[in-house]
Amino acid sequence: MNDARGHETDALPPWLSRAKVRPPQQRLHIVRRPALEARLNEGMERQATLLSAPAGYGKSTLLATWLETLERDSCKRCWLTLDADDNSDWQLEAYLALALFEGGALPASLVQHAVGQTESPRQLINRIINAIEELSLDTVLVLDELEHLAPPVLSAVIHPLLATAPGNLHIFMATRDASALDLSRLQVAGGAGTLDARALQFTPEETRGLIGDALTDAELSEAVNRTAGWVVAVQLLRSALEHDRDTVRQLQALATERHAMGDFLSRQVVEALPDHLRVFLEDVSIMNQVGFAEADHLRDTDDARQCFNELRALHALVRPLDGADDAFVLHPLLREHLRQRLRATRASNHQALQARAARWRADRGDLIGAVRHALEGDNPLLAAELILDLGGISLWLREGITRIRSAMQLLGKPLINSNARLLLLQCIIDIKEGRVFEAGMNCRRAEALAGTGADELLQEELALVDAYHAIYAGKRVRDSSYRHVLESTSRLRSFDYDRYAFHCTSLCVMNTQSGNFPSARRFAEEAIRAFREMGSLYGETYIYFHTGDISFAAGDSAAAEANYRHGLDLAKRHFREDKGLRLVGHTMLIELLDELGREDYSEAVLRALPRELEAREAWFEIYAAGYCTASNIELRTSGIAAALRILDRAERYAERQQLTHLRNLLLCQRIELLVLAGQARRARMLVQRARFTLSSYAPDAEHGAAWRETAAAALALGKLLLAEGQAEAAIEAVSGQVVEARRLGHTRSLIRYTLLESLARWSLGQKAAAMERLGEATGAARQSGFIRAMLDAGPELDELLEATAAVSTGNEQAEFLDKLSRLRRQEAPDGLAGLCELSSREKAILQEVASGGSNKQVARALSISENTVRFHLKNIFLKLRVHNRAEAVSQAYSRKLLEPELEAGEGSCVATDRSQHPGINADP
Repeated sequence: MNDARGHETDALPPWLSRAKVRPPQQRLHIVRRPALEARLNEGMERQATLLSAPAGYGKSTLLATWLETLERDSCKRCWLTLDADDNSDWQLEAYLALALFEGGALPASLVQHAVGQTESPRQLINRIINAIEELSLDTVLVLDELEHLAPPVLSAVIHPLLATAPGNLHIFMATRDASALDLSRLQVAGGAGTLDARALQFTPEETRGLIGDALTDAELSEAVNRTAGWVVAVQLLRSALEHDRDTVRQLQALATERHAMGDFLSRQVVEALPDHLRVFLEDVSIMNQVGFAEADHLRDTDDARQCFNELRALHALVRPLDGADDAFVLHPLLREHLRQRLRATRASNHQALQARAARWRADRGDLIGAVRHALEGDNPLLAAELILDLGGISLWLREGITRIRSAMQLLGKPLINSNARLLLLQCIIDIKEGRVFEAGMNCRRAEALAGTGADELLQEELALVDAYHAIYAGKRVRDSSYRHVLESTSRLRSFDYDRYAFHCTSLCVMNTQSGNFPSARRFAEEAIRAFREMGSLYGETYIYFHTGDISFAAGDSAAAEANYRHGLDLAKRHFREDKGLRLVGHTMLIELLDELGREDYSEAVLRALPRELEAREAWFEIYAAGYCTASNIELRTSGIAAALRILDRAERYAERQQLTHLRNLLLCQRIELLVLAGQARRARMLVQRARFTLSSYAPDAEHGAAWRETAAAALALGKLLLAEGQAEAAIEAVSGQVVEARRLGHTRSLIRYTLLESLARWSLGQKAAAMERLGEATGAARQSGFIRAMLDAGPELDELLEATAAVSTGNEQAEFLDKLSRLRRQEAPDGLAGLCELSSREKAILQEVASGGSNKQVARALSISENTVRFHLKNIFLKLRVHNRAEAVSQAYSRKLLEPELEAGEGSCVATDRSQHPGINADP
């Protein structure tokens, strides 16, 4: 890297090879090709220029010499040589950013951003494009050896780069195989040009310019015919003639077919070398780029520079890699030929050299290079060992998942499945790619392999991954895993801020998910301190969302909103292209605003929530907040059918991802929405079909659920029981949760539980107890601002509010009750805008009343008690805003509420047996 700019990227990982972003240094005897350089100059008027020809046509040499002719002050010149290790979206973009930085087109901060992998590949491309567009100068980007990139990486990175390139970015690509590259749109628009093998062939004049006067005109004509203008063949002929002036014999030996070229390389080049140089070239042929220090290490010698100097005559085949002159590269044809010779004649040496190369790369943090060398040396166990020696889970914490994913793909499943620590790495990959169920299976396999004799490091990794999986799956973290993470965190604080920050963040989310908000807040504060020590604004941004979530559940709405908005402001200013980060913040903020009865959220963001939750990485808390809030709002604005469509989509996604706890929560949400919409019979059918009881949510239940799911289950069943007239059972459903909510300070849940209990006691005629519970609910709502549960409650709440207001003491409480009544009238002036339609049971009762039946006759006809009939009639009067049976019948006929009701089928993903809903089981 240029010395003037090198210090700006000192913090970059050592695996980023600066040699890849420097044009190849040219030796003597380079023939200038003005006609082709003129065609390259034409590329400065286009977005893309493609040089497509087999190996040996001088593509790299032409581009490197042409690049030197461009005026430095008139454009930015950037170079990137690609190889097989770049078949990772993230790694390729990191190198793209490094190449553009080296050429002066990007700031160092963007290179660090690319290495940090804080956003999607497409978002990073947009960031790079925007930075280049802001330049006032043209930018030339050369991508050499593009054939190494597989179609998925071309589609993810190169095609978007080409499609969105601004007018001042000109991309020149050299490749042996352009079949996977799509330039059709650019070509149609005149934005792409091509130089093929025919265009790149040496002309007779260029052949004469390279070989000089060594050939007569007749010999030159024969040389042109034999080489067919193939640049490397002409170069080889020139090199051969320097050693042996027998022109006739050299021309006869030369042929341009690939297999014949191998024979020529063997006889005329390799075998003609002294033994020590031949062995030297064979040894170093295992590497794509050869540094002197690495070559000496591989061979356990100190003669690499001397050997290289002795090989200067082979300038067409062995050339310096960069201006520092401390590394070189072999021509691909020669390298391939030498590798074949090494494998065939010295197989054991080949394996030993690959093993040494693998360890050399690993020592310098080059994970993928190390694994590839080990595997090419037929040593997969060494490849696995090196991944783990580089840190295993710690490697992921330091630099993200990209290189680990690529390295693990090289290993293959059989080897991964045989090693517990590799399985844990695979768990992380599975979670990051949305395969949460598979991650859990791999975690259990790792535990089985580890057994009881796992060492301390493996125990820590098992606990951390198990906890991480629980966070995404939406279940309580096992006590043993929590304790291990907690113990390891205390050991990290003084020396490893990266891991310490991650551990504290994990402990924060674990405690949030289990409902232990004081501990969650303590670990969030520790994580923020660690992230600030590291200078990680990205990690700090996430912590603001976590602390907002803690404040929200605990009832501190002002602190929650401040944290959410601060996190979103940081995301907007520093991580504009990271839609996943903003999704988390927006989801949490909309949930809070809705709970506060406010509508000052973005309608566009709300509409996009269900779709975005499937497209971005999220964990259980975010899924729960997003899907439930979106469907709640949709119920109020568009009705029950539209709300259920959101849940249908969410359940399909949860089914595909096998997210059992999310499916359970969505079932609870569906039940609650149906009850709120007055369709209790449909809700009961769901409960029966899923065999839904609260037994699975006991503290000692086998499938421990997060507090959100537990709360949703108790409320859903409690509300259904109350709607069915089973008030005492409804109180029983939430009684245990009320105690826990008070103990743990779950203000939001406590409001809902006590509101439900107050309505149930009011229906039972326990007026004093009902008003006492309502006082507790409204008191908490007044302090927190959480009024959504009271706005959504049915008309039966109005009478209770009025009675409580009449006996309330204290101006603040009275004012709040009055405010609630006014807000309820504003939000639902016509009886909740028709959302509280009559349930099937209520319609059946009203039908019997319309036929003249008394309460006793109605009870006998429907096989229910008279008390149940009276309870439902009271609800009917409240919903229809009437005062007696006659008015109720009249209103029902006028609104056509007594016509036959057609029941729609429920969501396709609702479970019908115990095996499909392992988290919601029937009682024995």
